[in-house]
Order: sequence, then C-alpha cells, then structure tokens
Amino acid sequence: MSLVCLVAPFLVIFAIPGLWIMVLSAWLMQVFAADLYSYWTLSIVSLLALTSDICDIALSAVFAGRAGGGKRSGLGAIAGAIIGAIVGTGILPVIGTLIGGAVGAAAGAVLLASTHKEISTQKLTKVGTSAAGGWLSAVAIKLTLGTLIAAILISGAWAAW
Repeated sequence: MSLVCLVAPFLVIFAIPGLWIMVLSAWLMQVFAADLYSYWTLSIVSLLALTSDICDIALSAVFAGRAGGGKRSGLGAIAGAIIGAIVGTGILPVIGTLIGGAVGAAAGAVLLASTHKEISTQKLTKVGTSAAGGWLSAVAIKLTLGTLIAAILISGAWAAW
C-alpha cells in the first residue's frame, strides 16, 4: 500500500487518475484486510479525491469567467484543458501534460469567448491567461491533495501494522 501511495500522486502528471488508484486500493485493502482503515478514513480520502477532481474541472472555467470570458469561455477552458493535457502527454509526458493542459485551457477559453461577442484582444489575452492559470492551479491542488491522501493512507496502514 505504501508503494501505491508514494507513486500514485505523481501519476496525475501523466493524466492517469492516481488519486483514485490510491482510494480504490485502500477500499480493496479494507475488504481483504479488514480493520486496516476506519470507514471515516476511507470516506475522508474519497472526499479529498472528489474535491480534487471538482477543482480540476472547475478552476480553469472559474478563472476564465472571472476574467470576463463568460460561461462559454469557461466551457472552452474545460474542454481545451482536457484535450491539451491528453495531446501534450502523448507528445512529451510530464512537461507536455502541463504545457498542453495550460495551452489547451487558454485556447479553448479564447476560442469560445471570441465567438460569443465583440471582445477586445486585450480581454481575450486576459481570459486565456486566466484559464491557463486556473488549470495550473488545479494541478497544484491535485498534487497537494494527492500527497495528503498518501500521508493519511500510509500513516493509517503504519498504525494498523
């Protein structure tokens, strides 16, 4: 379990759901090695993983919207970040995922913001930059929560040992 917890948070960088691998492993350990974790612990780590995914989806949209892009640019930021991260991972793992997601979020937000209404180039730049910043913030939150989940699960397994 410790190995899973040490490796899984960094799978996020490769666009692999590392947090859910940790959570699923912990639930399976509970089934096969009862009393390893309390159900409170399992519920908390599941909630942390869900919070991470919500941030992952929503932050680029929220940042783009607050920069004046509106709902359409938010949807473009979400779609662009997902597509960009997948394409970036295929081109250059780790760095490509980060750059691809940020560029994708910016491009998606700008593309849909520019089709919605008359908007200045300066405003489009602000919307795109904000969407990219939102996506990078979501990655940082995901890594932080992944590390927290790993620490909780490792300490719980260690205490039960």
